[in-house]
Amino acid sequence: MQPVSPSLFNLFASKNPQYWKSIEGCEIIHKVWGRCIIEKVDLPQKVIIVLGRKVALEYFRDEIFDGLCLPSEIVEKVSLFEIQKNEEEQLIIRRRIEEESKKNLEASIRQKARLEKEKIDREKQAEIDKLKFERAQQQEAKRTAQVEAENQSRLRAAQERSKLIAEYCSTKGILHLIHFTRIENLKWILQQGLINRKELSRLPKSERPIFNDQERFDSHTEAVCLSISFPNYLLFNRWKNQKPDNWAVILLYPSLLWELDCAFCQTNAASSIISRIPLEQRKTFEALVQMFTDEENVSRDELAIPANFTTNPQAEVLVFDTIPVKYIRCVNFRSISAMKTWQNLNSYPENISLVASDTYFKPRRDWPKWQKSQENHNVPPEFDEFEIIEI
Repeated sequence: MQPVSPSLFNLFASKNPQYWKSIEGCEIIHKVWGRCIIEKVDLPQKVIIVLGRKVALEYFRDEIFDGLCLPSEIVEKVSLFEIQKNEEEQLIIRRRIEEESKKNLEASIRQKARLEKEKIDREKQAEIDKLKFERAQQQEAKRTAQVEAENQSRLRAAQERSKLIAEYCSTKGILHLIHFTRIENLKWILQQGLINRKELSRLPKSERPIFNDQERFDSHTEAVCLSISFPNYLLFNRWKNQKPDNWAVILLYPSLLWELDCAFCQTNAASSIISRIPLEQRKTFEALVQMFTDEENVSRDELAIPANFTTNPQAEVLVFDTIPVKYIRCVNFRSISAMKTWQNLNSYPENISLVASDTYFKPRRDWPKWQKSQENHNVPPEFDEFEIIEI
């Protein structure tokens, strides 16, 4: 007889039920009841009977029983079973390990492939981003170069335009530009310069100068209106008729024509002829020249006007900048008394001259030529011959 583990025998007998009967009559130790005899094994009921008590076969294990001894031939079979069982378990373990290893390897391969793909994708995206960035840089550089070239082109064009205008003014003998205003505005103008209607409208009413006209039919409230060499007497005459001594004529340096943003109108800027011409076209040197060319049915030779007078008396310059005080050359009053009265009450920059002369308060000598088309302007029929004021 040789000892056998009850738990091992239980596993063996569960695979080989015929061997359960071999333990009937065998002595065994119950860890609670003590030494006893296995009286019977009832397989249908799956119990063993010890000390007249039934014990389920599932409880026939080492935790409850001990000291089982069986014949050597049965023990050998149990031992062989244990060896096979261990081998099967080892095989299962090895297979499980192999499966786990295979799974781990496959997972590792998938992880590696995923990481490799992510790396490749990142590299591709990085390359795409690099190409996009380089393309964007190239496009930006191209745009910058294009903008720079355009700026340089505009600058050269502006410089060429300024040069042409300056040379033309010199050739024509243009010494000054003209702006007429109420005497009440002079102090403000000689402090602030000439400012367009749009900007002036933003000031409180108490601080605004008096506007010459309440409506700007040319729609360019962002511009200051000037004449070249002589006022627009047709307009000036209409406003000053009642109180001519309440008005002053401001003479400005012609350099503002090529230093500030100016547009040149061959006739009144509010006319449909002018308003149909694009503004940028009116800012060209050619537009300035057009102010001094013959008009339809009007020859400058017949008008007998000075070279620095515009052909049409209503021709005007629109200045789209504030005109600083530095461009103001002289203020012309109609009479000495008007000049003295204002001079005694106001201070003004020393570099600005004050003169008294009614030359700019009269119409041009060619007014009869324009009378038919402008007969409603009440131009006086008599006037003295022009006297060019030397400042």
